[in-house]
Amino acid sequence: MGRYGDSIGHGSGQQHWLGHGNRRGSWNEFNRDDHDDANVIAKNAVGISLASANSAPATPLAPALTPAFGSTAATSTGFTVQVTNYNALYTWAGTATASGTVAINGTGLVTVTNVAPNTSSTATITTTRTGYTGGTAQVTATSLAGATVPGAPTSVVATSGNAQLFVTWTAPASTGGSAITDYLVKYSRDNGATWTTFVDPVSTATSCTVTGLINGTPYVIKVIAK
Repeated sequence: MGRYGDSIGHGSGQQHWLGHGNRRGSWNEFNRDDHDDANVIAKNAVGISLASANSAPATPLAPALTPAFGSTAATSTGFTVQVTNYNALYTWAGTATASGTVAINGTGLVTVTNVAPNTSSTATITTTRTGYTGGTAQVTATSLAGATVPGAPTSVVATSGNAQLFVTWTAPASTGGSAITDYLVKYSRDNGATWTTFVDPVSTATSCTVTGLINGTPYVIKVIAK
C-alpha cells in the first residue's frame, strides 16, 4: 500500500500531513484573519511527486449577516421597514428601484423615499464587515396612492332661527387620501342662481350657524369640503 503526504503553508512555516491507502486529509480550522496558502502532492503506485508550487494566498471568511426585515409601512413617497437583526458592527447600505433613495439609521430603520405615488419599489440592503463575506437581502412595498380632492359632504340640513340658519352635514365618505382641513358653507336666496360664502373660522366641525340672513326669505345651503 502506497504512502503519500500533503502539505500546507501557514504563516512562515509549513505543516505536513501523511496518509495511507485511500485516506484523505483536510484542514478546516484556519484563522480567518490569516492569509493561508496551499500546495498539492500527487501519487501513483510507484510513489509520490514533488509538491506543487504554492497557491496564491487565500483568506477564509466568516459567514455573512443576511438582513432580515419586519413589516413594511407605506408612505406617500415610498415605505419604511425595520431591520430585525441590525448589528452596528457591520456597514449597512442600500439601493432601491423606481428611483427610490434609501437611508438606514443607527437602529436599523430603513426609509425609502423619492418613489412616485402608488408605485412598487424594491430595496436591496447589503452588509459588509472586514473578515466576513457580504450579506444581501431585498424587501418590496408599494407607496401610497396620490391624494385627490375629497368627496362631497352629504345630508345637508338647515334649521331656521332668527335671521340665521343652523346647518349640519355629514363628512364625505372619502377624504381623497389627505385629511380634510376645512368646510366652506355657501348660501343662496335665489334658489342657487348665485351663491354667497359664509365667512367663519377654519374648522373641520360638521355644523355651523349661518348668520346675517333676512327673516322671511327662503335660502338654500351647500357645503364644500377642502
